[in-house]
Amino acid sequence: MRLTNYLSELWMTNKINKEKFEVLKNPSVKEMRELVKSEKLKEVRFISDNKTKNIYVWYVNLAIHSEIYEKIYGKLNYDSIINDGVFIFGLAELKGGKFTMSSSDLMMYYCDKGMDMEKLYKDSKWVNSYIKVDEFIKTQMNYSKGK
Repeated sequence: MRLTNYLSELWMTNKINKEKFEVLKNPSVKEMRELVKSEKLKEVRFISDNKTKNIYVWYVNLAIHSEIYEKIYGKLNYDSIINDGVFIFGLAELKGGKFTMSSSDLMMYYCDKGMDMEKLYKDSKWVNSYIKVDEFIKTQMNYSKGK
């Protein structure tokens, strides 16, 4: 679902070069492929919300997670996010026609702060229908257990 009508003009404009861009809510894989189709980097950023089961996706270079989060949910409080274990802030790369999670600074921060990664893993299964996140979360769980 395109958020063009939902978003304010400010949110739809890149702060650096004033370029307008789309943020997709619960997009199809086809819609996500369209985001990267003409781009050299075949990556997107995303925020998934385990409470609402919504995922927001945009082209990797257009905005950072905190900018998009604050437009949707309001002020960002990292401690609250860690305690709730509801959100994934990630990057995903298009490989073999599918998007696979490739990075998340926030998830590494989760591990360092003792977030329940097993709960996040179980609660985030639905995200795999958009972006494959299981392997990345498992790797982070193993990292946190090995500390």
